[in-house]
Amino acid sequence: MIAWVEEPVRKRFHVDTMPQDLSVIASITRPETDWVRRKLFSGNEVLLPPGTRLGEEADGSWTLLNANGTPTASRMPKGGFYFVDPEKVV
Repeated sequence: MIAWVEEPVRKRFHVDTMPQDLSVIASITRPETDWVRRKLFSGNEVLLPPGTRLGEEADGSWTLLNANGTPTASRMPKGGFYFVDPEKVV
């Protein structure tokens, strides 16, 4: 997961970098209603980037779906904290 670090936190820890990926900037400026609400395994409610599509496997793990609804290789095991794409693990 990627966090958007707010100004007070950046100042507190003397962070002097900002994301430059325009796709990230474009998605964070979209209205909250465009974001995907989801409850994580921990019970925390979060907003996922607009267009995020998730499927749930029989074992309770999540998979990221393509725009057409087909599963990608990216999976988050039940109870996990992030998605892993086994095709990209070195």
